[in-house]
Amino acid sequence: MTDGTTRFNELQRRLPGCTPRLLSKQLRELEDDGFVHREVYAVVPPKVEYSLTEEGRSIGPILLDLCSWGRQWLKRRGLTTLANDVEVVPVKERLGKGSASRMKAA
Repeated sequence: MTDGTTRFNELQRRLPGCTPRLLSKQLRELEDDGFVHREVYAVVPPKVEYSLTEEGRSIGPILLDLCSWGRQWLKRRGLTTLANDVEVVPVKERLGKGSASRMKAA
């Protein structure tokens, strides 16, 4: 989760193993559900930026805590995933560094 906007290619770089087709599908579903805002600019080449809505930011702490719990669960069992390459900062640490609506994770 990031503050501000993120372009599609940057999201794809942050998600190793995720195909462009799957990422597009998930972003569309998140947009339909009101968690992501998609801004399309009428320029050549096409430019599209994604950002979290207020609804998306509000569920962030819950999802990040669930992610942390899942990582610990995998670790206790000696299992790994592609997501092991992404660092997660616990919610309590992020909240201490700024407002609750400004959380960052790698």
